[in-house]
Amino acid sequence: MNNFSVQVYKTAISFLCWTLFSSTLLPAQDLSGMNGRLGYPVGKSFVIYDFGQNTSEIENLHTCITKTLSDTSVHVREIEIVGYSSPEGDYTRNSNLASERAEILHKYLLPFFPDIEFRVTSVPEDWEGLVDALTQTGNSATETVRAFASADLTPEQKERRLKKLPRCVYQDLSQNYFPLLRRASITIYYEQLSVSSHSSMLSEAEEKEIYLRTQYTNQAYRNAQFHHRNIQNSALTDRYGTTYGNKSERRVHHRSVLWQDFTPVIAVGTNLLQWTGFRPDFTHTTFVPNLYVEYYFLKRWSVKGAFSYCNWSYGDNKRFQGISSYSIEPRFWLRGDGNFRGFFFGVYGQFGDYNDEQEIESYTGRYHSEGLSAGYLLPLYKGLAIELSLRGGYRYSSVKRYQAGEECNSLCREYDKHDFTVTGSNISLLYRF
Repeated sequence: MNNFSVQVYKTAISFLCWTLFSSTLLPAQDLSGMNGRLGYPVGKSFVIYDFGQNTSEIENLHTCITKTLSDTSVHVREIEIVGYSSPEGDYTRNSNLASERAEILHKYLLPFFPDIEFRVTSVPEDWEGLVDALTQTGNSATETVRAFASADLTPEQKERRLKKLPRCVYQDLSQNYFPLLRRASITIYYEQLSVSSHSSMLSEAEEKEIYLRTQYTNQAYRNAQFHHRNIQNSALTDRYGTTYGNKSERRVHHRSVLWQDFTPVIAVGTNLLQWTGFRPDFTHTTFVPNLYVEYYFLKRWSVKGAFSYCNWSYGDNKRFQGISSYSIEPRFWLRGDGNFRGFFFGVYGQFGDYNDEQEIESYTGRYHSEGLSAGYLLPLYKGLAIELSLRGGYRYSSVKRYQAGEECNSLCREYDKHDFTVTGSNISLLYRF
């Protein structure tokens, strides 16, 4: 077979495999290679058989493996595996996911090609793939994303710029582009041997051994394939209430877990317990309007500033409550992934004044408190979240006690009060941006 015929034959095989394994993001680049692509849900590195286009991709990959192992005229030179993550979320977590995706595929393919050299790499955040995908679809945000993707910025700086895009643009990226970037590509580089070359290299017994080994491997693959599919679908049903069986279910699941990739910068919230009139010791008075703002930074840290105020009668005008409260609270988040959810600990400082008029005796004065806080934040959907927390520490109050119906004057009894107690209880509803 002359060189021209060899090249034509190689091109035909390459075109067939390209047709089977082409993806929207990674078309075949080498005429002497076979390409495949597997997709992953957000935050996952194990292969789900029927997620996205994985069913057809795995079947096609298996077909090419079978052909490569059974056709002695094809010599595999090298196999390249690259794991990718989409460019949102914590960079360290993305790097680990990309590496895990590549390494799991490496372990899967190694028994098929024990004597072949593997080149396993990863791309923690595939900015180039994102720009290519936007370009192919003619998205209006292409040039904007291209500008900061190619700029000399840290991954964290690029992510912050990405999140500053208009909300509708970022949602479009999250739903239609980021899922395409969570993938692993497989490229099998091969060469076509001449008839004389491969016939002199392999005897009839060796060819028979390869054939039997291929058939055994194929059957083992099929058995494992159905076993893993059943286990994965069962686990996904238990966890999410649905499998990845169809496109609409996958879309619903994707929307329901968007918060997992959400990295907030600032939050606005309110303590529902104060609105219902409950004090930190869970005694009940009247509702207290309150508002707080929290700023997130450095993946594990945030600072919260809160304000409360009321000044009105209640209980058929038999009681009166006036209160103002100002507090600041730095927090440390245990997860450290930049998503600021789960458990946190903090220190706080609080001060204000109060006037509590009751039916017999009334109290007024100023106070301040310092101590520790702890709590848990649960994301609900996108930026919406709920938080439960407690504060406890030292509290000092200057107290003036006077009789009901009288004004507090020089005859008021004055004293100081010191105690260690629970100084704050929160069931808060917040929205994070």
